[in-house]
Amino acid sequence: MIHRVLRPVAVERAMNLLVRLMPGMAVALCLSSTIVAAADPVRIACVGDSITQGARVDAATQSFPAVLQQLLGDGAEVRNFGIGGATLLRSGRPHVWQNVEQVVAFQPHVIVISLGTNDTVSGRRQNWEKIQAFEPDYQELLKLFLQLDSNPQIVVCTPTDMVLEVDGMTELRTAELKERRVRLQELCERIRAIVAAQPADRVSLLELNALFQGHPEWVTSDGVHPNVDGYRQIADTVARHVHRVAAISIPPFPGEASDWNGFRKYDFQVAGRAVLVVAPDEPASGRPWVWHGEFFGHKPAPDIALLKKGFHIVYMRVPDLLGCSEAVQFWNEFYRELTLKYQLAPKAALVGLSRGGLYCYNWAIANPEKVACLYGDAPVCDFKSWPGGRGKGKGSQRDWDLVLKVYHFQSEEEALAWPGNPVDNLKPLADAGVPLLHVYGDADDVVPWDENTGIIAERYQQLGGHITLIGKPGVGHHPHGLDDPTPIVDFIAKHSAEKE
Repeated sequence: MIHRVLRPVAVERAMNLLVRLMPGMAVALCLSSTIVAAADPVRIACVGDSITQGARVDAATQSFPAVLQQLLGDGAEVRNFGIGGATLLRSGRPHVWQNVEQVVAFQPHVIVISLGTNDTVSGRRQNWEKIQAFEPDYQELLKLFLQLDSNPQIVVCTPTDMVLEVDGMTELRTAELKERRVRLQELCERIRAIVAAQPADRVSLLELNALFQGHPEWVTSDGVHPNVDGYRQIADTVARHVHRVAAISIPPFPGEASDWNGFRKYDFQVAGRAVLVVAPDEPASGRPWVWHGEFFGHKPAPDIALLKKGFHIVYMRVPDLLGCSEAVQFWNEFYRELTLKYQLAPKAALVGLSRGGLYCYNWAIANPEKVACLYGDAPVCDFKSWPGGRGKGKGSQRDWDLVLKVYHFQSEEEALAWPGNPVDNLKPLADAGVPLLHVYGDADDVVPWDENTGIIAERYQQLGGHITLIGKPGVGHHPHGLDDPTPIVDFIAKHSAEKE
C-alpha cells in the first residue's frame, strides 16, 4: 500500500490561473502555503541503534531522522526511536524491543529499520554468540509491524559498513572492526534473505551497507558512527526511498512570488545563494525540469515552450565562479533541495549558454547519473579558449584573473596545464549515455566553436557518446538560440521524458 498525501490540485490550478489573469493580486496573496489546505502528514518511524539515534552529533538537528524531517518538511512527521547500543536480538542489552510499544502507539505509515551493527559484538556482551536467533527475532519484529492498524510500509536497511580508513583509529580498534566487519557482511546477507521472504508490496530493502565505501571523510574516528556529512548521506538515501513507497505532500516553493511570462516565479535562497524557480501551470509526469548555468531569461522562448509542457525552470546565482569546484558544491546543495524536498525529477536537463557551459559541464561530469541531457549554446568548454584567449578568441583578462583565483591556481602555467576542463573529461557523460545538443555560430570570435564545441563533438563521438550539432553559418557569439526553438524544445522534452 502506498500512502498518498497530496496537495489539492484544484487550488494549485486556480492560483496558476490567477497569476495569468491578475498577477498583481496573486503576488499580493504571496501564493503562500496558507492558501493550500494542509494534508495529514505521513508518519515515519525510524527504528534502530545509535546510528539512528544520532551518536556523536547533535541528535535533535543532525541525526539522520532529524535531517530526514528537514528534507520532507510538513508533509511528514518523523520520529526517532533509535536506542544507543541496541541490538535486533531480544537477548541483547539494550535491544530494539524496548521501544516497540512506543512505535506501535505512533501508528506510523512508514517504518525505517536499521539494525545489526551491535549484533556483531562478541566478548562481554555475547551478542554474536547468540546470533542464531537473529532471523527469528527479525521475522517476529516484521510480523508485529505488519499487523499495525496503520498498515505501514516497512523499509529494512542493511547497516552501514565499518570504515577502517579513518584518521586516528587505534590498532586495537582496527583489529576489532576487521573481525566485526566480516560478521556484518554475513548479517547483511541474512537481512536480504529475510526481506526476500516478506510481502514485496509491504516490505522493501534499502542498501546502506556500501554507502560510505570510498568516503572515510563521512565517518568519525571510531570507524562506525557517521559525522554530520555521513548522517546527511543516510538521510538523503532514505528520503529517496521513502518517496518511492509513500507519496509525501510537496511543499510550495518559498520566498516571494512574481509573474514571469505568465508563470509563477519564486525567488528564495539555498546555501546562502539566490535561486529562482519558475513553475508550470501543471507539472508534467515525473516533474521534469531545466537548469540554467547562466543568463536566465535570455532568449526565453524555449523555456516558455517547456513550461507549457509542464517543466520547471530553475537557476542558481553563483556568478564569477566559472564552474569551479565551489560552484559545483553550491549546485549540489540546490539539486538536493529540488529533488528531495520539492520532488523534481532525479535527472535535470542542463542549459549552458556561453560561460554557463563551464557550470553545466563541470557539474554534469561530477554527477552524470543526475543529468537527463545537456544543451550548450555557444558554450565555453575550455577556459584556455575563453576567457584565456590562448587560441583564436578575444579572451577576457578580467575573467581569466577570476579563473586563476577561483580555481586556486598558483600561476598561469598551472592553469594552462590543468587537465580538468570539460573537453578533457567527457568519459563520465559518455559512459552514462547523456545526450548532448550544441548550437553554435561558425564565426564566433569570442568562444570559437572549433576550440570548444568542435573538440567536444570529436571526443564525445570517439567515446561512443551521442551529440547533435546545429551550426549557424556566418553567425558570431551573438545572437544565441534559434529563430525557431523547436529543435531545442524537442531535444529537451524527448530526453527528459519519464522512463518506464
